[in-house]
Amino acid sequence: MNPKPLASIIINNYNYGRFLKEAIESALNQTYSHVEVIVVDDGSVDISRQVIESYGSRVFSVFKENGGQGSAFNAGFRLSRGEILCFLDADDFLLPNAMGEIARAFSENSPVKVQWRLNVIDASGRKTGSLMPPQMPPEGDFKSKIIQEGPFYDWQLTPPSSGNAYARSFIEKVFPMPEPSFRNGADVYLTVLAPVFGLLKTIDPPLGCYRSHGSNNYWSKSLDDARIQNYQARFEANSQALHHFLKQTGIGVDPETWKQTNINYVWPSRLLQAKEDIAQRIPAGETYILVNEDEWGNDGEAVSGRHALHFTELDGAYGGPPADDDAAIREFERLRSRGARYMVFWYTAFWWLVEYAGFRSYLNEKFSTILNNDRLIIFDLKSSLSIKA
Repeated sequence: MNPKPLASIIINNYNYGRFLKEAIESALNQTYSHVEVIVVDDGSVDISRQVIESYGSRVFSVFKENGGQGSAFNAGFRLSRGEILCFLDADDFLLPNAMGEIARAFSENSPVKVQWRLNVIDASGRKTGSLMPPQMPPEGDFKSKIIQEGPFYDWQLTPPSSGNAYARSFIEKVFPMPEPSFRNGADVYLTVLAPVFGLLKTIDPPLGCYRSHGSNNYWSKSLDDARIQNYQARFEANSQALHHFLKQTGIGVDPETWKQTNINYVWPSRLLQAKEDIAQRIPAGETYILVNEDEWGNDGEAVSGRHALHFTELDGAYGGPPADDDAAIREFERLRSRGARYMVFWYTAFWWLVEYAGFRSYLNEKFSTILNNDRLIIFDLKSSLSIKA
């Protein structure tokens, strides 16, 4: 790259006019001066056009028919000139020093991707105290990992769109992205393919803010069947893309083998099956205690007609793991007194039954198990075994 590379901040927008000004201002007010700002409006029907046009020649603007996030990324890239590209969601924003830190990171070891975490804010812009992703994104060479395991993206470790910047030399190899397959999840397409072409670099501390406002594409949305099937389709699309570009570099893989172990396929597939299990074993209208460490989100109605109580529960939301066996038993009995007639352990929380051995013994001694497979363990709490005996 040049000593002071041009950075293109491409803002993709669809009906986020109420947040758009803050995103544009954050891009224009970077302390790093060698920046161009491109705003792609993907067929908005709100005030977005007025907001964009108010900036005049300070931004490059694209107004297009609605085609989804992938098409907005493609349109922005076609107009861009930067050696560094950052795809900023219109409801997020960057801190003033972001592009300077990013440009500095690209000058070290020539990564294809630089990534950072984002402070989570609410609709009004107040920090919630959370970070996105919750854990520090890993950096380095991940090519052997994706060859072996397939598409790598994890909301616990992978920044969303606004937490990434890419070398143009990489983007040129993989764009235009397939638009029908990536109406949403365009950022995942880039996350999956970057390790094929080079190193990932992580910057700390956070360089921007991710806005959780209730209308995000995935954040806090209900895990209905359509959403889970979208996750499966996303995995399939990214597997095809990864297979294609690995093949171009002379590496042959069988994408079907990735489905056996890759969490991004196993997790939604098991979840669809688990929802069927619950519907079959727990009658409509019943309440059950759900142990899943909030993986299904704060949605007590994930299975239609049945109401889930978080374990542990605090003010209607997930309260974290219990301190010990006694705390687990007290919380369990409190929730049972609220009408819970079943207890469900999701497979990623099976370790609780090892960690809290006393609690496990308490359940096993008092209640019957009506399902135990690789997805769920369900206890029937309607009657106690000790009473029957």
